[in-house]
Amino acid sequence: AEHPNIGKQTSDSNVRFKVVREYLLFYEISEDEIIILTVWDNRQNPENLALKNYNF
Repeated sequence: AEHPNIGKQTSDSNVRFKVVREYLLFYEISEDEIIILTVWDNRQNPENLALKNYNF
């Protein structure tokens, strides 16, 4: 990816997220790849978010 750090950093320095339309895209950046952790539909209840230990 050309700009892997474009997403906002969470409380975990390895995890970032990016708003894409009505979705949040959570990902980690490794040395040679971007790992998608989850894609979250913002219309859902945020209490059900699997990454709820992170501060956004």
